[in-house]
Amino acid sequence: MNSLKNLSVKELKEKCYEQTQKFYKQKVHDTKYCYELFRRCFEDDCDTALSAIYSVYKPHVWHWVKNHKYFYEIDAIEEEIVIDSMSHFIFAVRRHPFSHFPSVGALLAYWRICVNSIIMTQWRKSEWRKTIQDSNIAFKEEICYDKQIIKSAVWERIQQVLKNKDDLLLARLIYLYNMKPRHISKEYPEIWDTSNQVRVAQQRMKRKLNRDKPLYELLMDLYQ
Repeated sequence: MNSLKNLSVKELKEKCYEQTQKFYKQKVHDTKYCYELFRRCFEDDCDTALSAIYSVYKPHVWHWVKNHKYFYEIDAIEEEIVIDSMSHFIFAVRRHPFSHFPSVGALLAYWRICVNSIIMTQWRKSEWRKTIQDSNIAFKEEICYDKQIIKSAVWERIQQVLKNKDDLLLARLIYLYNMKPRHISKEYPEIWDTSNQVRVAQQRMKRKLNRDKPLYELLMDLYQ
């Protein structure tokens, strides 16, 4: 175990990737390097380990998304669900001691639950919107108005939580202007050189927001 702790995140990422490829080919593999990456992410709060995990497991999560039976019934982009699922996964895992997840398999199983939850939530919303449209319910405009009020409150709270000017700019670009990482990196290369840097910053920003209870309650009101 001590030898693992002496490895850099870069070295762990390389070994984790190698072992994951062996897993895909149904060869004998060792999950200790990947597990150490997860441990550093959650116990040591290491953003570099978080980025490494995203890089290694993105194709894996992508496969879950594209093979979900309801994915093609919702209006969503694969990459957005992958990113959102990681944010949900991080928030959910942090609610428990890391020892609650004794293996990489347990962590990935929990991550897959997050993927399923996001897709099912979007599917239910889609079905609900269809029901609203088909039945032409009279109070639809009132609901939209209420949602706009809550959205305004959410944005005000985000501005209170995010003290870093770059985080606040990123939040504005993503949540208000709906800009994608590749567009953000092109418009602001002096802050984020690549779209991957934008995604890492986005995950870090979401972790800050996820820890804020008042914001969480506002979001629950918005999406209930």
